[in-house]
Amino acid sequence: MPLLCTELSEHPVPGTLQKFRAKTRRSIRSLWSAALVGSSSSGMPDVKSVDVRNRIRRSMVSFVRDIVFLFRLLRHTETPWYARGLLCFSLMYLCSPVQLIPNFVPVVGQMDDLFVIWITKKCVPKLIDQKTRQECHDIAAATELPFIQEQPVSIRRR
Repeated sequence: MPLLCTELSEHPVPGTLQKFRAKTRRSIRSLWSAALVGSSSSGMPDVKSVDVRNRIRRSMVSFVRDIVFLFRLLRHTETPWYARGLLCFSLMYLCSPVQLIPNFVPVVGQMDDLFVIWITKKCVPKLIDQKTRQECHDIAAATELPFIQEQPVSIRRR
């Protein structure tokens, strides 16, 4: 008998969640390293590069919270089966080795994964009632992210 979407959260395929987490960690590390690049020749970052890095950090935190939100929607008991189906479909696409644009293509390979997450984030909340959506959003907003640390940065003005 085929596995229903409601049973997916109770009996996950071995290794699927670990592969997704590993892929997400690699994406976060690459975004984080891109956020840390860009200092001036004297070793001190200038104002413009600090603004760009802060903007990248904020968007990265927002992206990770969107992933946590979608995961919470998948695990919530009041999420309808068709919304879970869409969430499972996007998760299977992200974990699948067969993709529209393979991940070994340098930038574009990761962009299609981001696009799938973005489309899922836009479509799935429209299928779910406000109460469930708000509960999952609050849990995602309260999630502690280990890579967020406020570090003092000395800024060199020109």
